[in-house]
Amino acid sequence: MENESQSRIYFYFDESGDPNILGHHGINLLREGKVSKTFSVGFHER
Repeated sequence: MENESQSRIYFYFDESGDPNILGHHGINLLREGKVSKTFSVGFHER
């Protein structure tokens, strides 16, 4: 019988930049296209 590995993989997702979607005076930065457009993905195995 083969030994099954008990390792785990952990994934991380994060936005790269300012997480705010509302600017001064309630301006919608998402609608204005001024929010972060980049996400970071990482992982590690244990």
